[in-house]
Amino acid sequence: MRIQWQKVYSNFDSVELSKSILKICPIIGSELSKELILPHFLNLLNDKNNDVKLNLVKNLGEILSVLPIENFIKILIQVVESLMSDSNWRNRKRNIASFSLIAQNIV
Repeated sequence: MRIQWQKVYSNFDSVELSKSILKICPIIGSELSKELILPHFLNLLNDKNNDVKLNLVKNLGEILSVLPIENFIKILIQVVESLMSDSNWRNRKRNIASFSLIAQNIV
């Protein structure tokens, strides 16, 4: 069964989608996660909303449980850079906490 992701994106707020999309990775396994979830994970990482990126970082362990980090390390570095370039100092401070989450999931 193919999921029509464009319809999902139009029906749900990307913040809510970013909270839950990675939670199904351990259930569907490595192959389906790579085929179905990884492209949308990478797409959401480019979202302009910081909350979307932070939600993905918080749930990073879910996708790392089935896929090696080598699949998306370059994109993750870009996310860290974009989180740190936020013009609001409060957002940058909040984003710093995400680095420990990334480190915990990488190790």
